[in-house]
Amino acid sequence: MDKSLTPPLLDNFYVTKSEYTRFHRCDYSVYPRPFSSIVLLLNGTGQFTSQDISFSVSESDAVLIPSGTKYISDWTGTPDITYLCVHFNFSNRFADYAPQNYALQKVNLRSDIVRQNLDYLISSLQKKGFEPLTAMSGFYSFYSQALQSLQPIKVHGHAWEQVINAVKYIENNPSENPTVKELAQLCALSESRFYELFDKAVGCSPMVYKNKIKVQTAMSMLSNKAISVSEIVIGLGFSSEQYFRETFKHFTGKSPTAYRRSLLM
Repeated sequence: MDKSLTPPLLDNFYVTKSEYTRFHRCDYSVYPRPFSSIVLLLNGTGQFTSQDISFSVSESDAVLIPSGTKYISDWTGTPDITYLCVHFNFSNRFADYAPQNYALQKVNLRSDIVRQNLDYLISSLQKKGFEPLTAMSGFYSFYSQALQSLQPIKVHGHAWEQVINAVKYIENNPSENPTVKELAQLCALSESRFYELFDKAVGCSPMVYKNKIKVQTAMSMLSNKAISVSEIVIGLGFSSEQYFRETFKHFTGKSPTAYRRSLLM
């Protein structure tokens, strides 16, 4: 029997260099980070704080921030604060290599290896022609090295295993609007049993989770200024632009326009 093999596909892939003076805060404590990032601190110090962990970073430290992480990072310089970031998402959130399988943590690679790779990515992405493809190839190699230094998060429990098909469907199809009945059928469960297990595994109802994923996807799309709000509304299957704006503000505390204006790197 033939078996199809799907390669890891990058989404929303870009590299930035951020510079600040004396103090800077990135606050994703209310709405989660919409993309994954590997950050290398060049100048200054930093403090990461989430619900589960708190740790400090100094010059030459690198950090993995998985998509969906809620945290605050405070950066201090005397006076300069400088860090490089590679931002990315994979289309398959459930693959073994997906950042979501790893918690917010330091990357235990030599700083010169991280710096060399990020400098290469920045240089390649700035060029025309085929160089951006070479940059993506270089990222795959770098990311595979980084993964080997990371500690994966704990495996989910029995309730999660029972509803995983529904979770995958919601996350892989953010433009769709499945009913609870349809999601329960994917898991071979009654609607009442499915609803109970889903809430236990995920921490919210299926419909709330569906909107949460739509908003997280919208947050990622808003980082691309070439995509209009109207295109996001249509692409994510919202019934109206007003409903999208209300849902987005409910989860993030900001309007889509305000969020795009204040995106933090």
